[in-house]
Amino acid sequence: MRIGWMALASALALGACSSQSDEEQLDAAIRNTLSSQGNVQQVEMKKQPNGGMAGFVMIREPNGRLGRLNCTAAALADSKYDWKCAPAIDDKTLREMEAAMRTELEKRGPVLKLEMKKAGDDNHMSGTAVVKNEAGEEFHLACSAERGEAKGAAFTWKCADAAEAAAPAAAPS
Repeated sequence: MRIGWMALASALALGACSSQSDEEQLDAAIRNTLSSQGNVQQVEMKKQPNGGMAGFVMIREPNGRLGRLNCTAAALADSKYDWKCAPAIDDKTLREMEAAMRTELEKRGPVLKLEMKKAGDDNHMSGTAVVKNEAGEEFHLACSAERGEAKGAAFTWKCADAAEAAAPAAAPS
């Protein structure tokens, strides 16, 4: 009888070892899917109070850049998750955005100041720029950038005169 209980306990222990937790299954699915974009170095997903999961992925892209993706996963039926990961807006991403914007803004004149920051989530940035025109006048611009909806989409940005951006819209008559 004792041998029967030991065999049953061993079988249960082996079964527990072979089955993956929801986090491990999701980690594996994310790692497998993102491996085509580079060397996935770390996947960390944790259960949230709402039943979903949140976390991040560290991936080394083929060009050598190490990037962080912030991820969320909504719980579906049968321990499955609908997940998505988007590149995090970190200091390096902000500097890259500023460099791209500076190149375009310099067509108007020298860029005296340009500073962008994360605006709420990893799909939005906001900031300011000061550009001097040929006549020596300085223009203060309110700038924003937004990531497109498509997977891996780039940011699109715009800058408008800060005075115009701050002015209230005219009421319809």
